[in-house]
Amino acid sequence: LTPEPTFTLIPTPTLTPIVLPASVLLKGISCERQFMNNCGPATLSMNLSYYDWGKDQIAAGAVLRPNDVDVNTMPYELVDFVNEHTAWRALWRNGGDLQTIRTLLNAGFPVMIEKSFEPFTLRNEGWMGHYNLVVGYDDEREILTVHDSYLMSYPPWGLEIPPEQYNTFIGFDFSYKQLEQDWRAFNFVFIVVYPPERENDVLAALGPLTTEEEANQIAYDRAIEETTSLTDVRDKFFAWFNVGTSLVGLQNYTDAATAYDTAFTIYPDIEAKYRPYRMLWYEIGPYPAYYYSERYQDVITLANQTLGYIAQPVLEESYYWRALSYYALGDTTRAVADLRSSLFYHPGYAPSVAMLEKLNKTP
Repeated sequence: LTPEPTFTLIPTPTLTPIVLPASVLLKGISCERQFMNNCGPATLSMNLSYYDWGKDQIAAGAVLRPNDVDVNTMPYELVDFVNEHTAWRALWRNGGDLQTIRTLLNAGFPVMIEKSFEPFTLRNEGWMGHYNLVVGYDDEREILTVHDSYLMSYPPWGLEIPPEQYNTFIGFDFSYKQLEQDWRAFNFVFIVVYPPERENDVLAALGPLTTEEEANQIAYDRAIEETTSLTDVRDKFFAWFNVGTSLVGLQNYTDAATAYDTAFTIYPDIEAKYRPYRMLWYEIGPYPAYYYSERYQDVITLANQTLGYIAQPVLEESYYWRALSYYALGDTTRAVADLRSSLFYHPGYAPSVAMLEKLNKTP
């Protein structure tokens, strides 16, 4: 086995927590049942409904998932959609925590999070990533109130929500303990949508997470600590993966690649039915980490494995990074083919369009 690398923990300032009310609940959300693999657009649409957007997941999905077999929408894509196609603004950060959510809710902003979701009891689909919209919390009960587009579609425990009650439905309970467990898989990432004139209020609520660099440093510090404090094998895998993701955000690609190596070494020790085999559908950090470390064959191998794990290979990011690696190795023919494949599965995918233009090739 590869020995675990040593990383330097850079302490962050200790801040005095703001005293917040014991509970908050934001209302006025129009709930939606998601279409297949459409939790990103559906959850974003619910978030925008808080500001009376007046549209739905179909309008968002037409831009975010122009090919309806696409299986995922990245946080940056959701943010770009808001900033480029609506009157509102959005940002995303790694390194969130419960206090961040509580502070943002008290400032009047719902919070989108991406997390693990394992509906074994519903459809036996295994581990996957999923978006929730957090609209409230209750410290006494230690629960968050969330809108979940999947559970609206496949409600548990026989719960049925008539369409006429969507606009008055309060939400599903989600425990603080479960938040910690499920959110870790995505480096505690979150998205905030807000009116442009309230940007300063959002930044004030973010506190130490105001800038992307600060947020990635905080996420890195937490992940490093969790690599030694956590005992569950899968949790340790996620912790090392988060070290890599945070370092990619900090543009330290060599150390990020080493962290991902460690995570992948741990992966086989996870019990088979709990393995997050869809990880590279949602988290693409290993690609830039290996690519910018000039480990081009590792990018190609990882992309091949990832595309092989899906019935229909619709992951435009995997094609794109494999294309860059083929090109770096001098294989322009395969690079162009992969770039065109990425555009077949995600028409208009900007990185692939830009690369083809650079190569003087038509899409």
